[in-house]
Amino acid sequence: MSYETDCPFCNPKNDKDQNIIFENENCFFLQHNEHQEILEGCGIIVPKNHRSNVFELTKEEWNDTYELIQKAKEYIDSKYAPDGFTMGWNVGKVSNQFIFHCHLHVIPRYNDEPLAGKGIRYWLKQPDNKRKSLKERGRLEIRLLRKEEKPPMDLLLLADPSIDHVEAYLKKGYCFLVKQDTQVIGVYVLLPSTLETVELKNVAVSEEHQGRGIGKLLVMDAMKKAKEKGFKKIEVGTGNSSIGQLALYQKCGFRITGITRDFFIDHYQEKIMENGIQCKDMIRLCQEL
Repeated sequence: MSYETDCPFCNPKNDKDQNIIFENENCFFLQHNEHQEILEGCGIIVPKNHRSNVFELTKEEWNDTYELIQKAKEYIDSKYAPDGFTMGWNVGKVSNQFIFHCHLHVIPRYNDEPLAGKGIRYWLKQPDNKRKSLKERGRLEIRLLRKEEKPPMDLLLLADPSIDHVEAYLKKGYCFLVKQDTQVIGVYVLLPSTLETVELKNVAVSEEHQGRGIGKLLVMDAMKKAKEKGFKKIEVGTGNSSIGQLALYQKCGFRITGITRDFFIDHYQEKIMENGIQCKDMIRLCQEL
C-alpha cells in the first residue's frame, strides 16, 4: 500500500475536524468542519493509497470513486438540498493543488449564493488570465535553414519516415526551422511544383512541444511565406490515418481535393501504422493564396 506519514489524506483520522462520511475498499468521502461555513456540504473523494494526482488512479480506484460520487450526491441532496454541483480535480501547483494527494472536490451550489451561476470556466476565462502569444512567451523564431546548417532530420522524419524522400525534398525545396531560444522545435518544407503552386511538406513539431498550437503556427507561417514568394496556390498531402493533421489543415482553410489510393503502400517499403490505422491512401488538400 502506498502511504505517506505526513499526508493529511493518507491519515484522515489524525485530524479531529476531518469526517469520514463514507468509505469503500479504495476510497474515502471526507468533509472537513472548517470548510462548511462557506462551502456548505462540500467534501472530497480521495483514494486510500497515496496518488499524487488523478492520472495515477488505478481502474479499481476509478470504480470506487464513481461509487462514492453517487453516494455523496444522494447524501448531500438529502441533507443540504443544493441546486447544482461544481466538481473537479486540480493537478499541479499551477492549478492550485497544494496537497499532492489526489482529491476530487464535490461542491454543492445554491441559487442564493453570491457567486451563483459562476463556475470554473468563469474564473479561468477572465481577460486577465489570457496567455501571451506563442512568440511573446517563448521567443519563437521561424526562419529559413542556412546553407551551413544541417537539417533537423529527427524532426523531418517524424512527418515522413523515408530518408530518401526527405533528402529529395530538401534538395529542391525551402526548409524552414522553428526555434525556441537555441532549440529547434519544429520544421516544414515548401516544395515548388509549378510556377504558381507550392506543396507544403514535412510539417513536424518535437514531441515534447506538441499540443501547444505550434503546428497551426507552422502551417499559417508556411501559407504566408508561400504568398510572399509569389505562389498562388498551396497544396498538402497527408495519410488517411493522420487524423490530427487532417483536422489541422482543414482548420487552417485547406479543402480536400482528392485521394491517391494505395500511395503509401506503393511508395514506402515499411507498413506505416498511425492511430491504430494502416496508412494506405494519400489525402490531397489545397488552398488558394
